[in-house]
Amino acid sequence: MLAFTAKKLITPTETVEHPQMLVSDGKIVEVVAGKARALPAGVTPLDLGETMIAPGYIDLHIHGSAGFDVMDDSADALPTIERLLGRHGVTGAHRAGSGCSRVDRRLI
Repeated sequence: MLAFTAKKLITPTETVEHPQMLVSDGKIVEVVAGKARALPAGVTPLDLGETMIAPGYIDLHIHGSAGFDVMDDSADALPTIERLLGRHGVTGAHRAGSGCSRVDRRLI
């Protein structure tokens, strides 16, 4: 299990100061204010310093970005779009026109 700590954690309903975000098998299992308790035994701490933890965004309908269309026949198109989306907090995207019925993939 990992324990992410940072200056703040933002959720849709609250801001947690000095959070401990416990993650097991890739899933968030608990979030508490960092000063509420010591880290549980056996947990690997990952201190993110003065940063903020925030939810990622999934773009459910994207045609393109960064000068490319998702349907472009270019090896640079999707990686360039994905890098731009990732820099803006988008962690997954569904390509419009791709015919896929699921979120395509995790970007970061």
